[in-house]
Amino acid sequence: MSFLIYSLSAVIAFSGVIAGAVLALNTREEMPTASKYLPLMQSIIFATSVAVFLNYFKLNIAVRILVYAAVIFVLLKKQRLNFYPALAALFFSLGQSSQGLFTISALVFLYGLPAGSLCVIHNKRMKWPEAVWKVSKKHGAFLLAAILLQLLYAVFVLKTRLI
Repeated sequence: MSFLIYSLSAVIAFSGVIAGAVLALNTREEMPTASKYLPLMQSIIFATSVAVFLNYFKLNIAVRILVYAAVIFVLLKKQRLNFYPALAALFFSLGQSSQGLFTISALVFLYGLPAGSLCVIHNKRMKWPEAVWKVSKKHGAFLLAAILLQLLYAVFVLKTRLI
C-alpha cells in the first residue's frame, strides 16, 4: 500500500469529524433532539469497527467473544471516551490491504459525524472557523497516530527510504 494513498485515506476518514461539525453548525435547531442519539450512533459504529477488525483477521471465537464483551462493557459505561486513538490502530491494521482500507475509512468517517456534532453541541456559541479548529484539535490524534504508525512501519519494517 502506497504511503500517499494511505495518508489521503486517513485525511478523508478524518474529514468526517469536520463534516459532523459543519452539519451541527448548520442545523442548530435539530441538535437538542439529535444529542440523545449521537452517542448511541458512535457506540454502534465503534462496535462495528471492532467487529470488522476481529472478523478480518479471523481470530478464534473465544477471543472474539472476550473482546466483544470488553467492548460492550466499555461502551455501556456512562463516561464518554475518545476512541480515536483506538480507531487509528484499527485503521493502521486494516489499512495494509485496499479492501480493509476502504472499509475502515468509511467506518471512521461515519464515526466522525456524531463526534464532530457532539463537540459543537457542547460548545454552542462557536462560529464556523472556531468549530473546525476546535474539533480538529480535539480529535486530531487519529490523523497523527494513523500517519505516524504507517510511517514507522514503512521505515522500520519495510526498510523504505524517505528521501
